[in-house]
Amino acid sequence: MATQPQRATANGKRNSRESAIADQKRMYKVTQPVNSPILETSKKQFFLKIDLSAVWIIKREVWNSFFDEASLPRIVEIEYDWILSKREMPCPDLDDSLTLVLTQQYACAIARATATLADWLMTAAISRADRIRVTARFREAIWRYCLDFAAQLAQWNAFSRWTDRVTRVWWHPMRQDGALDREQIKRAAERRQKLFAERIKGYWREWLGAIDRGIELRRVLSSGRSTRAGREGGLAAVIRVVKEKNAQYSQREIAGAVDDIFSTKLNRPTPILKSWKVHGVTTLVEGYDNPITKGRVKKYITEVT
Repeated sequence: MATQPQRATANGKRNSRESAIADQKRMYKVTQPVNSPILETSKKQFFLKIDLSAVWIIKREVWNSFFDEASLPRIVEIEYDWILSKREMPCPDLDDSLTLVLTQQYACAIARATATLADWLMTAAISRADRIRVTARFREAIWRYCLDFAAQLAQWNAFSRWTDRVTRVWWHPMRQDGALDREQIKRAAERRQKLFAERIKGYWREWLGAIDRGIELRRVLSSGRSTRAGREGGLAAVIRVVKEKNAQYSQREIAGAVDDIFSTKLNRPTPILKSWKVHGVTTLVEGYDNPITKGRVKKYITEVT
């Protein structure tokens, strides 16, 4: 059961996270009703159209890289080498100063990792769709996936693991009798943990900004990509045009118009999906009229936006 301070810390982090998201939405001029529900995992998955197992694999790779490639900027290593190279534990003031610097560098590392995660989630979503529209809800789904990831990294145990890798020091203060001073180690760890917890919760906006830049970068880089619609001979693209110009058409009328465009204007057969062809379907209308493929064709036409 969580203690009162733990609950307060968790609520503070969530409030800070939600505040950052609200600010980012205002930047995009996105409005929503007060107390609108937060996107849960199933909703995030729906908007991204990525199965949870794939998301888990992507997050695992970013997580592993985060620790495997952990490092400090050379300028920081040089500035604090005189502390890190000593075997004796520094005095509390120097120890606190080092903890604050490491927390800042750790927050920057989280920003880079979450931007990478956003980029990879965008890439995965793009590879699974005919056309990606970065709607407000789609963008929010990636924000929340990545901020959940940042929240996992923004824990003391993760910070300690990262710090051990980048500093490579283990101070062992000794008592006058030559025994290890466990009380001093405990007091120093408690003080560092308190400083870390106070500072790390102030980086949500920086992390969200990095996440959003990752989304935008992948969106721009993928704007001229070859889509699945193109690989299927433009079927989805033609359906999209017919739907946009003839909003009153029924789905069968859309199918007929698409077949007509391919046969009369493009002078080639309608590019039917392989899973429909095995049932003898050669045109979109035939697919609609075939009782076996009708449901698939209707779903395909509906999902083209």
